[in-house]
Amino acid sequence: MFTPIPIKRNDEFYSNYWEGYSPKLKRDVDFFGDLRYEYWLLIETNPDIVSFCERPISIEGVINGKKRRTQFDMWLKWKDGRDFFVKVIYSSKKESFLREVEELWCKNNGYEYLIVTEQEIRSNPIVLSNKKQLLSSLGNRVIPIEIDILKITKQITEERTTIKLIIDYFKEGMPLLRIKEALYWMIYQGIISSNMDEKPLSPETEVWLNVKTKDHRM
Repeated sequence: MFTPIPIKRNDEFYSNYWEGYSPKLKRDVDFFGDLRYEYWLLIETNPDIVSFCERPISIEGVINGKKRRTQFDMWLKWKDGRDFFVKVIYSSKKESFLREVEELWCKNNGYEYLIVTEQEIRSNPIVLSNKKQLLSSLGNRVIPIEIDILKITKQITEERTTIKLIIDYFKEGMPLLRIKEALYWMIYQGIISSNMDEKPLSPETEVWLNVKTKDHRM
């Protein structure tokens, strides 16, 4: 629906250039600033968000008789059909005068508007670290092996188990790397839930079937 506004990696106005691969979009993404990159980690790994676009659009508005231009940091499309335009900003700048321009534009064009700050994005450092590791592991295989996912899903219930126990169960018939990749894809897709918000991702991470995705067994 949108195409990212191009950025120049060597732009002196910005710092901390980040890039990565989005399994959700099946393309590379890039960001200026740690905060925008960290927000992407949360968006990319949220199975309830079906699509997004970084730097989707630049808009213009009038404040105090002067034209002002601003750019949204993200467009989000949720499973339930809602569209959001997002501004990622540090809390000290949350009341920027450009907020008025952005809010009015969204209202006039039928979009919801969301401001996200470091307080929300960095509220749980363990989650950010785990999701970065998760995406790094998914990058080893662009497309998951569905037969592995189906086999493992049939052995997981709503009762909590650990990644180690699942590896031990399948290790005779499936390579270790493929077991871990399948589990990580299942977490990413929301097929299984985990306690990644509590402890570092490891063989002791607990996983269980997401009740919303029971039909994936079929």
